Amino acid sequence: MSTEAFEIAQAILLSLGGGGVIIFALSSFLGKMWAQRILQCEKSEHDKELSEFKSQLDTLVQKRSLNYQHKIELYKVTTAPLVEFTSLITTSGLTKDHLIEFDRQRLHIVAQLSLFAPQNVFDAFNDTVDYLYDALEQDNYSFSEFRIKVLKFFLK
Repeated sequence: MSTEAFEIAQAILLSLGGGGVIIFALSSFLGKMWAQRILQCEKSEHDKELSEFKSQLDTLVQKRSLNYQHKIELYKVTTAPLVEFTSLITTSGLTKDHLIEFDRQRLHIVAQLSLFAPQNVFDAFNDTVDYLYDALEQDNYSFSEFRIKVLKFFLK
């Protein structure tokens, strides 16, 4: 009987062992497939989010670039009358017509700066113009002082 019991036990272990190996192999395969599918879903989700972030970043970069270009154009427009006016002060002198034209241009510049420029730029421009008018009224124009004020305006 002991050999018979041993053979039965051996048969049971072999059948369960073979089935166990098959079940282990199948569960390992299914687990691997399931993990790949989960990873693919996660990757797909992350790729979608990444493309949305890239799109938002591109939009932001374009807006900032356009804003920067507008600022450069605005500063070009606003500095031209200052350059011309300063040139007249230092070279040939100013006439009443020059002052009237500069005042007209100044009003246009103030309107543009008040709409589009930050407050510190607007204040620096006004400080520069105030200096010019005060210097002309008091006849004490100093290029070095004017340069400091203009640089503050340009570098804001």
